[in-house]
Amino acid sequence: MKDNLKFILLDGRGKDITFKTEILNAISKLKPGEGIHIIKEFEPLPLYALMENHGFIKTVDKKSDNEYHAWFINKSELFEPGAIDSMNLNNEDINKILDIKLKAIRSESSPGEAWDMINRTFDSIDSDDSKISEYENKGEHNSVKFNKYNISPNVVIAALLKEYPFLKEFFITLNPKFKLLNNPVVFKTMGNIATLKMIAKRGGFEVSDLIEKIVGEIDSYLT
Repeated sequence: MKDNLKFILLDGRGKDITFKTEILNAISKLKPGEGIHIIKEFEPLPLYALMENHGFIKTVDKKSDNEYHAWFINKSELFEPGAIDSMNLNNEDINKILDIKLKAIRSESSPGEAWDMINRTFDSIDSDDSKISEYENKGEHNSVKFNKYNISPNVVIAALLKEYPFLKEFFITLNPKFKLLNNPVVFKTMGNIATLKMIAKRGGFEVSDLIEKIVGEIDSYLT
């Protein structure tokens, strides 16, 4: 999924069959990184098949008996080509992943809680590893020395690996749990949410120690 999603709001409350034309027109004008947010006074069941036929997946939130919000995003915005088949994901899994991502974007869950939900979604992740959910908001601090690469505990893993892609294999050598970085679904969902602080906790490191190791690996690679 793109780093910053934008949803085009279409309020269909009180609108008749012509609302379908409005939706199709919005679909034709969508840009990369954009989805559609629809509001109806009832669950928009008739729209689900329409949007699915156009390659969209959805998550739905019932605000009240007469207010439903449905977010639609094209699968290509959430998954790399071939990821769905390679991970054997069904529609329920796909919709769960979208729901997790949107909750994090809308600040309805913390990054740690989002990671915890990812753990519960994928059978390949041990349940014993799902202990990071409360960490992000505990206010824990580590003494992190200044480093010449300006790597901080709050840098997200996607940004770090974009700058230093060779670090992915290095992470995996540090702890087998970091093999999740090779999981395209988990990485695409959590890459722009998970910080080094979260990664360190997951791997059993003090964040200061992990950053020191990262700096050392960068030095070795660049010299």
